Amino acid sequence: MLSQMLTRPAALLRGGRVAQAEAQHAGAKPSSGGGSRTVAGRRLRVSRRARAARAEGATSAVLSVDSENAAAEGRAGGRDRGGAGGRGGAAVEEVQLVQSEAPGRAADQFSSVEEALAAIRDGGYVVVVDDESRENEGDLIAAAECVSTQDMAFLLRYTSGIVCVALTHERCEALGLPMMVPPSGNKDSMGTAFTVSVDCSFDTTTGISASDRAVTVRQLAAPDAAPADFNRPGHIFPLRCREGGVLARPGHTEAASDLTRLAGCSGAGVLCELMNEDGSVQRLPQLMAFASEHGLPIITVDQLVDYRKAFGY
Repeated sequence: MLSQMLTRPAALLRGGRVAQAEAQHAGAKPSSGGGSRTVAGRRLRVSRRARAARAEGATSAVLSVDSENAAAEGRAGGRDRGGAGGRGGAAVEEVQLVQSEAPGRAADQFSSVEEALAAIRDGGYVVVVDDESRENEGDLIAAAECVSTQDMAFLLRYTSGIVCVALTHERCEALGLPMMVPPSGNKDSMGTAFTVSVDCSFDTTTGISASDRAVTVRQLAAPDAAPADFNRPGHIFPLRCREGGVLARPGHTEAASDLTRLAGCSGAGVLCELMNEDGSVQRLPQLMAFASEHGLPIITVDQLVDYRKAFGY
């Protein structure tokens, strides 16, 4: 039953820092940050038992699922009403939420996927780590439509500065974004599918500033965006996701798309590799320290794979 409920992401109206990046006249209000989450039009509420289990270091937690259709709530007012649970009379069933461990790493070092989704839903960043046998890197990831100038400045300060936006194949086609090189000519070690780079063609200057780049990534996520909205080449690098997401390719590109989609956002995810001050790539100890210092959730791609399998996505 749960897998049927979670077959597609919700089209959520987000609060928190979204208002910094989106038009104020939309009327969005900050999320209360409570214990409920809306997924696929259903409200997931972390039960007291789940909180106690997590506090005791359990590798799985129990969620309560309101059978009330939460997608209808707040639609007219543009609000995310999370935190209060369902209204009177709503049936509730308990389900298991898998909090998976990454092989060779202590589970209590990482956040849960639910915590990562909540942060993205509220317009924040998440640190995502891939496998040590792969790139062995960590990326900052956020929903593209939520990125403000301040968010972009933060990203540029701590990363390589090669700002990418993960997009689906369909989205790339709709925006007229061909591949940078044909698949047969892609010699990238991980086969990263770069399209041509872009800048937004309006409300920008040279395209390089934090403000200009924030405008560009938001426009890539805008539902009414068109090919003519972008100059080519530019300073933002769209990436074409593999169909099937992390289940087909366990990379940061697919993780960015999956996380933003599962959080109820557009599915366009900003991502960039975290770097040390000396220019070297951050590895797990530095990534853990960075996430702790800045109060960011940190998860692995393996956790996201397990999460999708557990819920039947």
